[in-house]
Amino acid sequence: MVFAFGSRPGIDGDDALDLADLLTFQDNPVGHHAAAKIRSEAIRDPVGDISVDVELDASEMAVLLALLDDSAPQDEAMENLRQELAKALGRI
Repeated sequence: MVFAFGSRPGIDGDDALDLADLLTFQDNPVGHHAAAKIRSEAIRDPVGDISVDVELDASEMAVLLALLDDSAPQDEAMENLRQELAKALGRI
């Protein structure tokens, strides 16, 4: 799965579904909407063979960035996603 911002960071379908689950547990409608977008594309392309763009608006990107900041990603793909979100939002 590829996100349509910055250098188009990508993560695999399982990681995308994990992110969607974490966003769903938050008490935030914006996070729930972002989770639905992510889940929809991850389910559509479960094996990750086809690059699927996921477009998030600024508020959805901010919620996802906050989640990644709180969880301190150890995985390189997640860290790249975190950095690209921060750049896209003008935070670095």
